[in-house]
Amino acid sequence: MTKNRKKKISALLVVHNEEKLIKKCLDSIKDVVDEIIIIHDGPCKDRTLEIAKNYGITEIYVSSKKIGNAEPHRPFAAQMAKGEWLLPIDADEYLSDKLKTKILEIKMSDGVIENMKYDRIIARWSLYRNKTKVYDSHKVILIRKSKTRFIGIPHHKWELKEGKSIKINEALIHNPPISRLSFFGYLKKCYNWSKIHAKYSITFVKNPKLIPKFNYNIEDYPKKSIFRIKHPLLTLIPVVISTIILTYKNYKIQSPLLKLRKIINQVIYQIMLSFWLYVFNSLWYRLYVKYVKKSEIFYNNPQEFKVEYKKIKAVQTTKNKNIPEN
Repeated sequence: MTKNRKKKISALLVVHNEEKLIKKCLDSIKDVVDEIIIIHDGPCKDRTLEIAKNYGITEIYVSSKKIGNAEPHRPFAAQMAKGEWLLPIDADEYLSDKLKTKILEIKMSDGVIENMKYDRIIARWSLYRNKTKVYDSHKVILIRKSKTRFIGIPHHKWELKEGKSIKINEALIHNPPISRLSFFGYLKKCYNWSKIHAKYSITFVKNPKLIPKFNYNIEDYPKKSIFRIKHPLLTLIPVVISTIILTYKNYKIQSPLLKLRKIINQVIYQIMLSFWLYVFNSLWYRLYVKYVKKSEIFYNNPQEFKVEYKKIKAVQTTKNKNIPEN
């Protein structure tokens, strides 16, 4: 690997009909990264790909079918990346000015921060409702391709095979449409995700070779995550406890009553999230598989998970590409 390649950054975007959001995201990364790879989840029905082409992006792929979730596409995106650094980002996210500067510094130093070399950089992840900050969390913003591994299960995070990780204070802004943050918008999103999450999670336990992977060995998957898939109800207790602790730390509010209200809101939010993603989907879908879909078990059917990618060019398209085997 050449020295130049080590300092190159490949941005990875998985999108689906994001014409109203993608421009702000691309504007924030175009002067920071060396390559932008876009995977469109299923056929595009708006101007998303047209907008991407206007930025001179050539690595644009459309999947043969819509999955409804980004993670199953990320192993393919990582495989296509030419840079040593990966920058995963969603269409409803953008880099703050301070984070842009920090990424360029990290790029020039090849991961050296305060005289220590790092392989995964985790930024502050700030969720906004319009112009009002809702809360802060953290999200991977840079990771070395040669040191990472990933498995295409919904909500799976970029892992380090080896090396060091650091959290930085510069913010990645998450500013989704207001409709996605409303109560009913959230329920709709969770309902749509629940079946996908259950399908991929249960399949991983039953037949893991069908799940797309990047640099991933099955034995590397955390045992606690497998336990959570098999026993979803038991996850509620630690979720509530950890949410109370994290929320208390995040909200620097003097008023005890206001802080208590914030904590209660976040606990309810996380219980809903856990219920839909780990309880409802697993229990409901297991019943569905057992009593309704007896003759068509998805985890024994490779066609359920087979996805092909067509590369889109400015004038013509290339032949289909299969998901690379890992």
